[in-house]
Amino acid sequence: MTREKRNRNWLLCAGAVWFATQTIPVKAASSAFENDIAAQNPLVWYKLNEPAGSGLAINSGGIGSSLNGIAFNSPTFGAAADGGDTGVAFANGNGQQQYIQTAGNVPASLQGNPTFTVEALVYLPSNGQPSTPFYAPFLWWGGNGTGNSVYFSLSRVNFNQIFVGFYNSGLVMTGTINLDSWNLITWVRNSNGGANNSLTGSTLYINGVPAATTSDTTLSGSAGIFPTVQAGPLTIERAGDFSRYFSGTVADAAVFGQALSASVIAQQYADLTGTPQSSPSVATGGVLNAASFAKNPQGLGTAVAPGSLVSIFGNFPGATTASAPSIPYPTSLGNVTVTFNGTVAPLQLVSPTGAYPFLTAQVPFEVQGSTTAQVVVTINNQSSQPESTPIVPSAPGIFTIPATGEGAGILVYTGANGAATIAAPTNAGLGYPTAPIPRGTSGFFYATGLGVLTPPVADGAGGIDGTTHEAALKPTVTIGGISAEVDYWGPSGYPGVYQINIVVPQGAPTGDGIPLVVTTPDGSVISNAATVSVM
Repeated sequence: MTREKRNRNWLLCAGAVWFATQTIPVKAASSAFENDIAAQNPLVWYKLNEPAGSGLAINSGGIGSSLNGIAFNSPTFGAAADGGDTGVAFANGNGQQQYIQTAGNVPASLQGNPTFTVEALVYLPSNGQPSTPFYAPFLWWGGNGTGNSVYFSLSRVNFNQIFVGFYNSGLVMTGTINLDSWNLITWVRNSNGGANNSLTGSTLYINGVPAATTSDTTLSGSAGIFPTVQAGPLTIERAGDFSRYFSGTVADAAVFGQALSASVIAQQYADLTGTPQSSPSVATGGVLNAASFAKNPQGLGTAVAPGSLVSIFGNFPGATTASAPSIPYPTSLGNVTVTFNGTVAPLQLVSPTGAYPFLTAQVPFEVQGSTTAQVVVTINNQSSQPESTPIVPSAPGIFTIPATGEGAGILVYTGANGAATIAAPTNAGLGYPTAPIPRGTSGFFYATGLGVLTPPVADGAGGIDGTTHEAALKPTVTIGGISAEVDYWGPSGYPGVYQINIVVPQGAPTGDGIPLVVTTPDGSVISNAATVSVM
């Protein structure tokens, strides 16, 4: 393969998982928070602000009185809550479990393999919850069999963790709550129309930010397990077998028939705490290599290189979804501008909604020589606080299929029929021709993070201008641990994306799932491992 850019429209960008924590105390059920709930049209909504002595929890949601909750064994209505509001306190009064349960079953839309959002405000006193039982459900519906119910449960002896999932199905997410304060606990479930696949996922939010996420494809030991939520009542504070109980206070338990966005949940939390959300924010460690989403052991983003394509995670109120209409990329997109050390960055994508709002930008080449960059996002003249991001000369990441950071590499070569072919198992179902690549064959793949180019290329430009540009630092590429000849390591035509042309070494191992890795010349930074098929 010659030392030139071979343009193929094969680029797939990766998805990401990012977690953060917030510690601002929650005030229970402010009027602004309740307005947020009402705006999303809940199916079921127990405000739980009925006066002391009540025996009925009114459903303020769209289903109406048919799902009013009946109180059993006299839980304490009118229990004190922050912000002048009230909730319902539960205990095991006189050896009898106190709970609220509907007379009717939840609707069909919440059965089977449903899409929903369920949330509740929960207060747990440090001296209130007994050490046993181990799990104490505080909201659930469905049946008792594997995958037959949706549940929220607390484990007091397991570091005050919340567990949410489908009972015994293997889909379990956890997060730690604060004692002696209110916690907003939200589970967003997207079933993708009832199909278990890579687009099907769940996110657990605690106090407005993600605490855990998973997908149906990761159900532990679950080949063939699908959520099959059965018809049944909705219950607050009672296990199906009456043997477990939760001792705490609950307010504003709500079930929505849709997956609420991260921005809606963040706004709910902001209205609980009185924290303004008019200004954008960049998550701590939220500037990540857009191909590998590399993280250090603490879960924060590692260093990025000049010219890299990066994804910036955070909260971006006022931004609108947009993608760059052409090359060179614009420096203002979807009401957003981003700067690195004061230099405006080209923008590829603005995605302010969904579980993980993010922006995709190119790190300006002007940060070369800096050890850190202060990243600032500005939306409608409102600027975020600077987020410090480490800068290194080179930090490679490989684009993969599927775009998870670990998957089939986009190593493209000319196949036996003369067509462009991806080096993956034959008939891999990737949407393109696939077949193992013979040893000694030339191929190319896409990466980002190789650093500055020689001669230089302007920020936001594709670098295809009749001149051969290459990264100043030539990367090392290995396949199955064997070094490959690198013929070209320069612009791909996509800003921030580099094309690397290689020859598969004769000594490379054969088979599927052979790791392809890019390393900086000094070996200090190693990319994510893509996988290729070799014969």
